[in-house]
Amino acid sequence: GDPRVESFFSPKTNEREEFYNSKKMLEIWNQLVPEKFISGANSYLSKQLEAALRDQLDEDLSSWKSVCENFSSSKFLMGEVDSIRVKPDLSWLVDPKEPRVSRVYQKQHYTFDDRRVEAKPVDFEAAEQIIESLDEPKVSKDVRLFIFQTNPGFYKSYVETATVLKSGEELYIIAPSSLARDKIQEQCYNALDDFLKHNYQLGLVIQAKEKEASHALKE
Repeated sequence: GDPRVESFFSPKTNEREEFYNSKKMLEIWNQLVPEKFISGANSYLSKQLEAALRDQLDEDLSSWKSVCENFSSSKFLMGEVDSIRVKPDLSWLVDPKEPRVSRVYQKQHYTFDDRRVEAKPVDFEAAEQIIESLDEPKVSKDVRLFIFQTNPGFYKSYVETATVLKSGEELYIIAPSSLARDKIQEQCYNALDDFLKHNYQLGLVIQAKEKEASHALKE
């Protein structure tokens, strides 16, 4: 082939594949190390994730899964040891200065399996039945189910105790705290906004439980 044509095409496909791997790696990390959840990777972190997969794990995503499982089994890596100055996280793990990914993969250099985490499996059916039985309009329940099905842990932490109500042309999510409001805004706003426009022709307002919410409740 003509080298000009090749150079024109190849960077694009590489970029797309790169992006694909780092996205997958982030999904696996968030699933297996939810305590250190990251909502998205900037291009800098994405490139480091890619490089770690390529240089330390032979491009094998199932090895990355083992890395995350091993990481989560370690008190030290999970930052649960008092004497530790550095709090390891994803950026620390994939920092190219040290081959930490391969160490964690091989269970070397750090202590592992000293952290017993009882994973509580989410009982989807029971949780969905609880939502269905709430004394709320259908749109409120649909929003709850939508968030729950997207991310059960997130729903439990931030949305379960929120008030979800329709007022005029808007759906209000009134979060129990400003932290919860920021989290919901950050994690759910775009997907929820689309969902509401598409299914209910409603706008979305996310607020914290404060005075600012009172006008919505009066109507």
